[in-house]
Amino acid sequence: MTLRNQEMGCTSSDAEDELHSAIGLLARKQRPDTRRVSVSHTPSSASMESSSNLAQLRPHKTRELLAAAPKVARHQQSVFQSMWIGATAGMGGIIAVYPVDVVKTRMQNSRVATSAVQTLTTIFRNEGVGSFYKGLGPQLCGTIPDKAVSLATREFVKSFFDKPNEFKASLTSAAVSGVMQSIVMNPVEVVKVRMQLDSTLKPLGVIRELGLQGLYRGYTACLSRDVMFASTYFTLYDMAKTQLGVQDGTSLGWSMVAASTAGIPAAFLSTPLDLLKTRMQSRDATVQGFMNTYRQVTAQGGIGALFSGWGPRVSRIAPQFGIVLVSFDWLSHRFTPTVEHLPEPADTDAYADY
Repeated sequence: MTLRNQEMGCTSSDAEDELHSAIGLLARKQRPDTRRVSVSHTPSSASMESSSNLAQLRPHKTRELLAAAPKVARHQQSVFQSMWIGATAGMGGIIAVYPVDVVKTRMQNSRVATSAVQTLTTIFRNEGVGSFYKGLGPQLCGTIPDKAVSLATREFVKSFFDKPNEFKASLTSAAVSGVMQSIVMNPVEVVKVRMQLDSTLKPLGVIRELGLQGLYRGYTACLSRDVMFASTYFTLYDMAKTQLGVQDGTSLGWSMVAASTAGIPAAFLSTPLDLLKTRMQSRDATVQGFMNTYRQVTAQGGIGALFSGWGPRVSRIAPQFGIVLVSFDWLSHRFTPTVEHLPEPADTDAYADY
């Protein structure tokens, strides 16, 4: 063997060792590392030598080594799949807790402070059990496209981020999802609120009375509520899943804990906006506009009046979104194909040398 061939053989062996080291690093990086890493943008002499050695490795050998690298499975979900899964999950969640929503709406529209138990008892005595599901039809007709659009939008926006469960990705995708939800749901909310407050009304009658423009009454409050709720809820939900070590579609018990827990502060903090929306959309509204409604409510009952109905709202949203999100994750895990990828590092700069 000539001296040149010996040098080439040595270089190829070095390159193979370097690539094996890179694959080993991938294996060690499967568990996220939260430590901060200071990044230097000036390549070191060691990294330059490593890159030079790797360049000498034959393509077929590179493919063999990368094929042997440890992989992680990820669900690759289309927009259409996200939509039908979101619609199915949303329908189950709303049916389970709808009676609590009726109680909440009656409390928020009442000019006299009442408890949830008093409101529930009054409805049961005067209107019967059927009144607890008044307006469910329009709500389902709206919830199915609502959850289809909002959850699919959230997944779509998150797909643009390298780390989809981090704060920036969660907040941005949730806010965009909230905007889409308000566009779809405001007409449904108007019909639902009016039917919950007056059991004699029919959906088509409300639509004919208001027309298209009237169906977007209270949109400012609805938009503000949905963006605030979604931003708070989904950000906390992703954080809770990370802290609990929950993976989508598995550990359903802990997923329910994360989803329900995130719903408590999100529902409570958005209650004032939900109350203003209800007042603006009700048939007997005496003032128009977001600020005028705010002044009227606070003049009659102070700041505390803005939180009327927070108990039923929290009691409804926490389990409802627990059901919706756990169902969405489980259905996504069950019905969408998995694609194997090399594991992503906790800090992508750690791979700069390779």
